[in-house]
Amino acid sequence: MRRKLLITMIILTFCFSFVGCNKEKKEEPTKDKTENKVKYTIKEPAELNEIDGVLMRIKKDTLTRTSATIVIYDYTNDDNIYGQAYHIDKRENGEWVSLKTLDGKEWTEVNWNLIGYHVDEHDRLEMDIGWKDLYGALPNGEYRIVKGTSKQGETKNHNFSVQFVIES
Repeated sequence: MRRKLLITMIILTFCFSFVGCNKEKKEEPTKDKTENKVKYTIKEPAELNEIDGVLMRIKKDTLTRTSATIVIYDYTNDDNIYGQAYHIDKRENGEWVSLKTLDGKEWTEVNWNLIGYHVDEHDRLEMDIGWKDLYGALPNGEYRIVKGTSKQGETKNHNFSVQFVIES
């Protein structure tokens, strides 16, 4: 009886091992290596911040030429609302110039979903921003991501930014 049980266990172990080895391996999508390998510097504090108690940072190791994850910190105790809209400015000859979209539009002409986001219980809001379809891959240079917020019931938009330099 013990011998039969031992043989059965050995056969089952072999079968499971064989099935496990023959599973089709799913390939994970590969990313463009040039998109991921970017040398950058975050410039702090940002020059543009029209609202005290709100700051934006780029999450560590998320900046590429076509995307970034931003984290907004809101310590105002106000009910600020954050949307999906943003734009990217580039410093040219010491001045900030808003980038045009790939189809030549100004950022104010872009249609955005009007969704309102709030910070969580830890006063933070994390958002993934991908601008590949809007601006393409950013060449070397100094940039800033600009977002805005408003208080519920208020029509004034308060802009704030995070600055970075893509070096290679």
